[in-house]
Amino acid sequence: MKQFYFSLIFTVVAANAFAQYPIVSIYDIQYKDDASLGLEDDLSAYDGDTVRVQGLVIFDPCTYALSTSGSRVGTFMVEESATGEWTGLHVLIDPSASGYAGTLEELNDASLFVDNFQVGNVVECTGIVSTFDGNTQLWLLPVSSEIIGFATPPLATIVNVSDFMASDGAGGQVLQTLTGEPYESVYVELQNVFVTDVSYTASSGRWTWYLQDLDGNKIRIRDVSGHFRNDTGSDDECAIWSGGSTDETATPDEYTAPTAGTYLSYVRGQIVEAFTETEYALAPLVLSDVGPSLATPPTVTNITRNPIVATSIEEVTISANIIDLDGTVASANIYYSYGIGSVDWNLSSMTNTSGDIWEGIISAPGFDGTYVNYYIEATDNEGNSIESPASSSPKTYIVLDDGITSISQIQYTPFDNGNSIFNNDSIISDLDITAIVTASKQLYDLNLLTLQDSDEPWSGIFVISVPGDGTENLLRGDEIHLTAAKVIENFGQTSIRDIVYSKTSDKNPLPSFITGLVPTDIDAKVFDASEPYEGMLVKFETVYETMDNADPAATDPIYGFGEWRLNTSYTPDEGLRVDDNSYTVFFEFGVDSINEGDELDYVQGILSYSFSNYKLEPRDMNDIAGFSTIYPNNITAFNISSLGINGSVNEAAGTISLIVPIGTDVSALVPTITFTGQYIEPATGIAQDFTSPVTYTSYSPVTYEAKEYIVAVEFVESINSIPGLTGLEVYPNPVADKVAVEFDADGGKDMTFALQDISGRNLLNFNYVTYSGKNILPIDLREFANGLYLLQIRSSDKMTTLKILVSK
Repeated sequence: MKQFYFSLIFTVVAANAFAQYPIVSIYDIQYKDDASLGLEDDLSAYDGDTVRVQGLVIFDPCTYALSTSGSRVGTFMVEESATGEWTGLHVLIDPSASGYAGTLEELNDASLFVDNFQVGNVVECTGIVSTFDGNTQLWLLPVSSEIIGFATPPLATIVNVSDFMASDGAGGQVLQTLTGEPYESVYVELQNVFVTDVSYTASSGRWTWYLQDLDGNKIRIRDVSGHFRNDTGSDDECAIWSGGSTDETATPDEYTAPTAGTYLSYVRGQIVEAFTETEYALAPLVLSDVGPSLATPPTVTNITRNPIVATSIEEVTISANIIDLDGTVASANIYYSYGIGSVDWNLSSMTNTSGDIWEGIISAPGFDGTYVNYYIEATDNEGNSIESPASSSPKTYIVLDDGITSISQIQYTPFDNGNSIFNNDSIISDLDITAIVTASKQLYDLNLLTLQDSDEPWSGIFVISVPGDGTENLLRGDEIHLTAAKVIENFGQTSIRDIVYSKTSDKNPLPSFITGLVPTDIDAKVFDASEPYEGMLVKFETVYETMDNADPAATDPIYGFGEWRLNTSYTPDEGLRVDDNSYTVFFEFGVDSINEGDELDYVQGILSYSFSNYKLEPRDMNDIAGFSTIYPNNITAFNISSLGINGSVNEAAGTISLIVPIGTDVSALVPTITFTGQYIEPATGIAQDFTSPVTYTSYSPVTYEAKEYIVAVEFVESINSIPGLTGLEVYPNPVADKVAVEFDADGGKDMTFALQDISGRNLLNFNYVTYSGKNILPIDLREFANGLYLLQIRSSDKMTTLKILVSK
């Protein structure tokens, strides 16, 4: 009874405590003014706050399919009495995100999530406002929700694709925050749209497809609903909680996306921000959200050109696969123009050369450096036509009489989205670039590979390593000659991969750092202040830490994603992000090593772009004033395994002594060398003549600072030949704690003992003076790990080595 009484009091107190949280409307949670949106600031004013919210449920949580691991379940709520802008909200139960210690099922039971969040219910609930991937969300707490009414879900708000994603005129799409953000989580309808870019992933059964309007604006379909996602079991939580089994999905029917080129009367769904905040997407909720087909024009895919890098006097052949699902392809034409933005179109008829392949010719422009724009128009036997890509956002290439001879010709872009003119092109000829490695994937470096061939804008680029290309072995300061590469936009960062190259020299000076850039302009993505310097060495002088955690709303509220901000004046929360990709700049640096407001003489590194933000990448701690990374260049062990000899390394003197028996042939000994530097000369494993001292040089990573070691051989007799010393033995062996070294000797002999591991490192050294008769010398090995050790005993010019096995 006492326990029940206590539980009752706790429940009442807890309920009263949660009741103190304010009721905040969906509108107020979502609303941001135009000035904020113009700065790409779409973070809710209530982010991180616990609130109570009332809304109308419009999506069955039992069909939610965004978690294949069973870590969360979600739905959408809208304002009961209002529609349109700022009226939708994504609501979830997620124990990890909300800080709940119980299971997902326990959180569901505590919040009455599935019970109360049924379509048509008006619900009041309590949760934490947060954001993920740009989406404002409500993470429910273990507080009972309450049904406070019933209503009919609203009709979809009619919008345009261009409200969310707009063609950049060069084949890419630009996020439209100002007009798109108001509709986040709102139920909308797009009318008269084409299906395009359809692909299928067999391993998961998932479809990727887009909707495009007649002006080339394009938006991706997001499979939030299990009706559109085929990895069965991604929405099986409701079945499990009601006694069903894993994979007993609420949406068992297999979904097939519409065929590319299908013209749909409408598609409805929820607007979500996704893909690292780079896109708005449309998430249909039920199968009827995809409207009927109006027409099916031809489908144009696999558009290619040859040659990739044409001269000003070469014709270019354009090829494509063109099919018509409900008829035949009647004709296809290429429309092309010269000069960025030109709409002075020329027509070139295409010919069906074989099967579904059509080809046509673009005439040579006649002038070096000319940009050429083009698109294909295909028409079927019923007169249905399609442009691919849309004429408002044609494909574009450049003609270069001398081929590609500089990184800037790859990096420079006439497009506002920053995409390279050679994006997705595999350049297997006409590439002739010599560049310096400015950051490498080596230990003590950035763990990213970058090249630079000048200190002029557009002269740096990232390299993506692929297995077998050898790029992981490149070092800072290496010079390489590039002859082939594929150009890609790696989440908005221009990069090359599949490179073919040769290393032409090493230890070269690096290009000069770019200075004078404005951190806030780069952070704001001011084109001329940021894009030209992507992948280049940049330096900011006299700077301040303005924010120790650039992502306070992240799952880790203290360290975020390990990024902090700097600026050239102390303006809290403003400035350029500084990242922690380097092997030596640790995750907690911005919080634990410096404080907000601290002044630094400089911070330098490579300018990168990832997750929709520009970032400075210090390559190591030496790129941050007041901190340092020590580059090691030590030889730690030098062994001649064929003789069982371990060299004695004197670090301070820079010497290595090899003690061998008199008469040993040392003219071709093969050493095994352990070292901490980048490389060593001569290399380990190479036979050397040690009849005279040999100099070995260990070079540090990054700076290639050299340290020399002189390796000399000393010849000695066996210790057993020393007059007056006999009966040498060691016991017990194997040993667990203490070992005894026993021998008979004349008195007054000076001896040295050195205990080494099998790599030759000295672990214990001491001197000993014998007395007449039996000598027993104890050695304490209790602190030594299991393994084989070598005890080297020396008297005058004579020595021997005993093996000791520690086994506990």
